[in-house]
Amino acid sequence: MTKRIITTDAELKSVMLMGTPVDIWMGNHLCEKNKMIHSYSSSAIQSKNSYYLRPNVQIVRKDVLQ
Repeated sequence: MTKRIITTDAELKSVMLMGTPVDIWMGNHLCEKNKMIHSYSSSAIQSKNSYYLRPNVQIVRKDVLQ
């Protein structure tokens, strides 16, 4: 299993529309694990009832295929 860091709007839209679970990291702190992105903008990401500023977080998707 590999990890893929989501950075672009196209990647965010893809994981949001497919309902792919992602991990949300802020620095070395895991904020949310296996959560779906509900919406995003150029400045923020919403996962369920939590909002995160895009520059402050790292979105990680786990790919099953290598």
